[in-house]
Amino acid sequence: MTIGLPQPPVVTVTGSPILCTGDSVILSVPEATTYTWSNGATTQAVTIKTPGSYSVTVNNNNCVSTST
Repeated sequence: MTIGLPQPPVVTVTGSPILCTGDSVILSVPEATTYTWSNGATTQAVTIKTPGSYSVTVNNNNCVSTST
């Protein structure tokens, strides 16, 4: 039996991933026990208004994984 690491959460992008002044995009992941986004948010979805790279770490019943 092979035991591997948990799969990283799949981030869904709602809106254009190209942000212009006044634009926003929503990033979300499937339901989990807890969420920690790289910008400090702790919700299942975040609204992004600043360009950059974002990741999320999810904990689902003590199985922790981070988006790539």
